[in-house]
Amino acid sequence: MAIPKIDYTEKQINNLIKGIYDEYVNEYNLPKKLYNETARILKKAVYKGYGGKLASFDYGTPDYELLSELRDNVYMFSGAKTYTQVKEISSLMYEGNEKLSFSDFKKKALAKYDTYNKAYLETEYVTALTSGTEAIQWQSAQEYIKLFPQLKYTAILDQHTSEICKRLDGVVMPTNSPFWNIHTPPNHFNCRCHIEKIDKYDTEPNTNPSVVKSITKFTDENMQGVFKMNPGKDRVVFKTKGEDKHPYFDVEPKDKVLAKKNFNLQIPEKD
Repeated sequence: MAIPKIDYTEKQINNLIKGIYDEYVNEYNLPKKLYNETARILKKAVYKGYGGKLASFDYGTPDYELLSELRDNVYMFSGAKTYTQVKEISSLMYEGNEKLSFSDFKKKALAKYDTYNKAYLETEYVTALTSGTEAIQWQSAQEYIKLFPQLKYTAILDQHTSEICKRLDGVVMPTNSPFWNIHTPPNHFNCRCHIEKIDKYDTEPNTNPSVVKSITKFTDENMQGVFKMNPGKDRVVFKTKGEDKHPYFDVEPKDKVLAKKNFNLQIPEKD
C-alpha cells in the first residue's frame, strides 16, 4: 500500500528541532505546519476509505454528518499527536541536570521525529483508512437494515493475520447485535479486516452463541481497549475519551484545558 509522505522539508525539520531546543516550540506553541500535514494525510485516508471527500456529500445528509465527525476527530488526533511528540522530543534535551549540546540533541530528536512521522504515521494511516471503510459500511447497513439483516466478519488470511482476526473470521451476527459495538474493524494496528453486509435473500446461520462467547472472551483479554469500538457507531477514528482513549490524549493534568481547545490548533471549516 502506497502511503502519502508528510510534506515537511529538511529545513522545516531542522527549524522544529532548533525551536524545541531553544524552548520556543513547546506544548503551548506547537508547530502548525506539522499538525496540518499530519491531519492532511490521515484525513486523506479516511476519505479514501469512506469513498469521497466531505464535499462529495450533500450537507446535512447522514453521510455528511458522519464523515464530518470522523474528519474532526482526525484533526483532534493530529493535535494530540503533535503535542505528544513535541513533549517527547523535549524530554531528550537533558541527561540528568545537564543540557545536551545541540548536535547531540539533534541526533536523538531526528530519530524520534522519524518514529512519529514515518513508522507511526504509516500505521495510523492504515487505521484511518480501515475506519473510514468500516464506518460507511456500518452506516449503509444501518440505513438498509431490512435489506441487510446480518453482517459477516471477513479477514485476510495469510502469514500476517493476527490471532484476533483469525478467530473473528467468518463470524455472522445480526446487524443490530451489540457484538459489532466492539468487534467492527480495525481491531488492532494494521488490521486489514472488514465487515460484509449479507442481504435478506442470502442469509447465513448466525454463529453459534457458544462460539461467539469464546471469541468474545478471547478478544476481551487480548484486544487493546483503544480498538474496542465501532467507528461508524462511535463516530471516531481514534478514541479521545475514557480509560481506553488513544495514548496521545493522555495529557498531563495541567494541560487538560489546553487539550479541550485542541491545543490551540485550529480545525479548518473547509478542506
